[in-house]
Amino acid sequence: MKNQTTLKDIARECGLSLTTVSAIIRKQHAEYHIAKSTVENVLKTAKKMGYRKNRMARTLKTGVSDYVAVLGAAFGAPIQELRQNLIAQRVLDLGYQVLVYDFHWFRGRELELIKDMVAFPVCGMIVSDTLSNEISEYFKDLQDRIPVVLVDCGDIEGHDHVVLDRRKVAYLAARRLLELGHRKIIYNNYLGNDYWILRWKREGFTRAMHEFGLQVDKSSYVWLPDSNKLSAYQLGYNIAEKLIADGALPEAVIAQGDRTAIGLVKAFSKHGLRIPDDIALMSSENLPQSAYHSPELSTVDFRTDEVAEATVAILRKRLSGDFEDIGKTVKIDPLLVIRESCGASRSVVHKPGKKKKGGCYERSG
Repeated sequence: MKNQTTLKDIARECGLSLTTVSAIIRKQHAEYHIAKSTVENVLKTAKKMGYRKNRMARTLKTGVSDYVAVLGAAFGAPIQELRQNLIAQRVLDLGYQVLVYDFHWFRGRELELIKDMVAFPVCGMIVSDTLSNEISEYFKDLQDRIPVVLVDCGDIEGHDHVVLDRRKVAYLAARRLLELGHRKIIYNNYLGNDYWILRWKREGFTRAMHEFGLQVDKSSYVWLPDSNKLSAYQLGYNIAEKLIADGALPEAVIAQGDRTAIGLVKAFSKHGLRIPDDIALMSSENLPQSAYHSPELSTVDFRTDEVAEATVAILRKRLSGDFEDIGKTVKIDPLLVIRESCGASRSVVHKPGKKKKGGCYERSG
């Protein structure tokens, strides 16, 4: 097997010193005042000989790294996977290497993984969807050594943080349904869970309802006790079945996400209920399939491009040595996307139909 081309091989081929070739490969030729023709010759020779940088060896030898760790809980969550991939690509575009890990495989050992990345070493970290008190304190101690930017980690202070405003996610969805004339709205949210995302969404939902003079109580929400064991599609399907079985159909439903909304549509359709004629539907995330589903889903876009851009902009600033405003929080506003499922194009808002024999429903106008 042919040995990997080294800098010594390139230097020998070009008739140059190892120091000169090394400076060119490291893109430090300007500092050494190396002629443009020499730079071009070395790079052309390196490409011809199939040279590839051994970044790992350089990191281990010098202790200086150009690796950035991108850590998050994206497994089984398409919108988080999309966001994480966009962040990783932007880091690569800056000229850094990326180490991507999913906390799903390190459940209960998140801090251990983070410490492994520091020991590697990495020159920066982007961490999403997790922040225990222990991890928060560790990052505060780390700030002077390695830049860390957090993404969607809830109510925190003292850290660089980019977060999608979940209050506005629910507010925009509920407000649009209310503007269309709906008053009996059910939100797919768990009243008994204080997790920051669910809590922020309830606060946004409540704000919209109060603006229209409506009260919110436990009957305003629907959840299933085994929701964490179900796929998002199955969760939506089961929620629709529950609403139908309870006999108290709403005028409109807000689903936690697009996949849940698709499950809701399937179950409602099985029972003869049409979206949006009988029940209006709003969702959130704006996954690609939301625009290709029938009916097309009205949803709230999570603006993953903007989240990724803001995150990497902060990291870039810290890697340049600028820590003047460290601990800043950037809130990204979601974007309302109106399509068929909320019934926005209809001039008449229809109420849920009366139950027919056989478990179906008829539309009332």
